[in-house]
Amino acid sequence: MQFAVGKNYCLLGKNGSGKSSLALTVMGHPKYEITEGQILLDGTSLKEIPPHERAKLGIFLAFQSIPEIKGVKLFEFLRTIYSAKVGEQITFLAFKKVVEPLIAELAIDRDFLRRDLNVGFSGGERRKIEILQLRLLEPKYIFLDEVDS
Repeated sequence: MQFAVGKNYCLLGKNGSGKSSLALTVMGHPKYEITEGQILLDGTSLKEIPPHERAKLGIFLAFQSIPEIKGVKLFEFLRTIYSAKVGEQITFLAFKKVVEPLIAELAIDRDFLRRDLNVGFSGGERRKIEILQLRLLEPKYIFLDEVDS
């Protein structure tokens, strides 16, 4: 199956039919192995590409259940993923200039940046943080693994 640029596609199926498994396989989750066929992205096989490199190719997965990660500050997490995207370590001050306009645009309280990643966040706050990640990473392909994503 080939997908057209600028189009949205929706996979529908019963619970347990493999929609999430497919998304996780595309992202390279170690629980899943491609045993037949191939997954091509812009003509490149994803089979041997590790997950972090797939993300660099522009793939983003919004999870059904967004995890809490104690001990990882939201600001540092965002700075790390942004640095990986641009290919160099971004300084605290340089990243602050990048992220602050985005959090203002999304009406996210600046205090969230000092909190542990998603710890104690409401469902809506977690989704806003995902949107913030999308804005920072600007992926080409986005897998939304649940309707509320």
